[in-house]
Amino acid sequence: MIGFFKKMFASPEIKACYGALDEAEWRFSKPFHREAFEIIKKQIEKIILSEPGYMAKEINEDENLTPRFPIYSFIGCTSRQLLGSGQYHVYRNALNGIGEDLLKLLMKLQTNSFNRGMQTRI
Repeated sequence: MIGFFKKMFASPEIKACYGALDEAEWRFSKPFHREAFEIIKKQIEKIILSEPGYMAKEINEDENLTPRFPIYSFIGCTSRQLLGSGQYHVYRNALNGIGEDLLKLLMKLQTNSFNRGMQTRI
């Protein structure tokens, strides 16, 4: 409930970050990505709610930085972290269903970021 009020009375920069997160959810949570993206989304929302001043400062300092860039970076870092944790493996080098979805999501994100010019190499 507190998260709801924090979102409701957030600064315009933070609301834009939530908008970018919703856009990313629409873009990347096709049926085979839904559960994987929900795990990532919860973690990113915790980051945004815990450090709203930092997010707003970062967006305001760089006029070329849109809220989409840090959100996509958080998605990439979080999915890499989850894949590296071993939590979504059934055995060494063998991912379970959610792990495979996280990997597909990461690959799709990197391709999308590269095509938009947000990333210079994969």
